[in-house]
Amino acid sequence: MKKFTSIIFVMLIACCFLISGCSGATLTMPQNYNSTASNGGFVVGVGNYLYFANAYKGYSTLTQGSDNDGSAVAQHSIKRAEVEANAQNSLVLDEDDKIKFENVLNKIAGYETSNMFVVGEYLYFTSPNIHKNDSKEEDKYNTYEFELSSLFRIKLDGSNFDEIYTTETSSAKFYLTGGENKTLLVFDDSKIMRLNCYANATKLQDLATEVQSTVFPYDQQLEVQNIYFTANKEEGSDFTGNVLKVLNLQNGEINDVAGYSKDKETITLISYTGERLFYTRSGLTVSALCSNDFSKGSSSEKEHKYEITSMTAGATLRVVSNIEDYGVNCFVFEYNNNIFMQDLDADNDNAYEKLTNATDAKIAFVDGTYVYYTTANGIFRVSVLGEHAVQQVSDITSFNTTALDFDGRYVYFYASIANAETQTQYLHRADVNACASGVIKTECIAELLEEDIVEE
Repeated sequence: MKKFTSIIFVMLIACCFLISGCSGATLTMPQNYNSTASNGGFVVGVGNYLYFANAYKGYSTLTQGSDNDGSAVAQHSIKRAEVEANAQNSLVLDEDDKIKFENVLNKIAGYETSNMFVVGEYLYFTSPNIHKNDSKEEDKYNTYEFELSSLFRIKLDGSNFDEIYTTETSSAKFYLTGGENKTLLVFDDSKIMRLNCYANATKLQDLATEVQSTVFPYDQQLEVQNIYFTANKEEGSDFTGNVLKVLNLQNGEINDVAGYSKDKETITLISYTGERLFYTRSGLTVSALCSNDFSKGSSSEKEHKYEITSMTAGATLRVVSNIEDYGVNCFVFEYNNNIFMQDLDADNDNAYEKLTNATDAKIAFVDGTYVYYTTANGIFRVSVLGEHAVQQVSDITSFNTTALDFDGRYVYFYASIANAETQTQYLHRADVNACASGVIKTECIAELLEEDIVEE
């Protein structure tokens, strides 16, 4: 009887580990796991597998810590599916002709600030914080702050789960550098920090403190040499405005950018390509958007005059640079619910071109010479070349416009299922190769709740 009881106990413990996501090595390692696609969002292609956040769950819907742990998030967990070795990148099906899903971890990864990266044998991702506040502030003490993000990592086979860091603010930024020594940069709580993923580090190191603001490149895995940031005036100084500084990622040195620490001038950072920095300068004579590749000297600053009367940090602006193939070098931006382009090298900076004719166009991302954007009617793309023909990528209208990802072939997004019992937003993808031929090809690739499975 004691032996039988012991067996039951062991089985129960095993089930608890499975439900909580604290599993051992229950999965096989992907083949060629150093080959990755789409690092940085909520979908990552790793060798012969696709890792993804199965469904979207906003942190504003969470009410208690258990909402992001164990079986409560089984349908919103991180899953993976094997990819067929064919030109279509189809997902492997089981004997019932359904996608063969494998559960990696029961944690929310598709939410307002999704970040998912693969370096070596590990998957790094952020998830809504589930720790209670231990602050002495009466209105915060012992409350959950789901708007904060926790950074985790787990081995690609489902083992070695670690919590690395929990942010102090809801506006933290994450960026994975390229090259052999991949490093995860984190901006949070007035600090720029790094995690040396290439060395399997699990602790963040401070690179810069007392940082007012910074912008990371919007393209992941660039071999970035420098990071620019602004800082407040030095304590005790009569200097007003702010200071532009540069952090050298190779040697860790921080220096003022020459000519950009002027009294009564405020610099607002807008965007960074890894080479060219976009910003505005106010308080002096310059009021337009400026850009500069500081490696070519401060004299390379260029002013851009266009219809937007004011720009703030976080404004939507993307650069299209494809000189070798198409001879185009421009930036695109949103204005009055439409998308415009402007040549970076043109002598006449007032020469805009309107790319869209919509009432609610929002830039999602740029790939090659295509600008991908959303409207209430679906997902579209428009080329900056020729006559700027518009192609529709997806005609699903009940989708989350704030969460899109791209792996070079498919646009990934979250949408509810027609005639479903719940309003769960499941992962979908649309084939951009099909839309080039005028065909819209979308599919749901998520594992559905039983009540959402529509019987044929």
